[in-house]
Amino acid sequence: MLSPCSLQFYLPDAAVINKDFMKAVLAGQKDLLKKDQVKEITVPKYDELSVKAIYPLFKKDAVMMKYFPDVYPKGKGPPREYFFNILNTLHGDYLQQIMGHAAKQRMTAEGEAQKKEVIKISEYWTEQLASMPYLSCKYSSSSIGCNHIFVL
Repeated sequence: MLSPCSLQFYLPDAAVINKDFMKAVLAGQKDLLKKDQVKEITVPKYDELSVKAIYPLFKKDAVMMKYFPDVYPKGKGPPREYFFNILNTLHGDYLQQIMGHAAKQRMTAEGEAQKKEVIKISEYWTEQLASMPYLSCKYSSSSIGCNHIFVL
């Protein structure tokens, strides 16, 4: 008997493959890609790049939906890796565009957040702090209570 793993077709996880999906594949109503046709990709795990956020956008795309079961177990959707690999294979330009947009948004947001965390020091305090030894008490020392003395 053949197991799904021994086939040369790209399938979703066994947990989401059901009898109806396999019947639809064999009847020609659903389809499978051969493993060598799939353009695999690793998508960052950002909220805006979640299956939950993007899968609903493709539910009316007949070409895309040929590769997915119509029904999933309660509270489940397509497996992340399978979904994004199929999306990359069929709509690679779109996926690259949304990944680029998400990365740009994140970098901009992180850059703005970092700017808010910066502590500006006046010239007076810069001179004062630079003239004093920096005592780090991260590691204990029996002599002065600190292990390292640093001068800025």
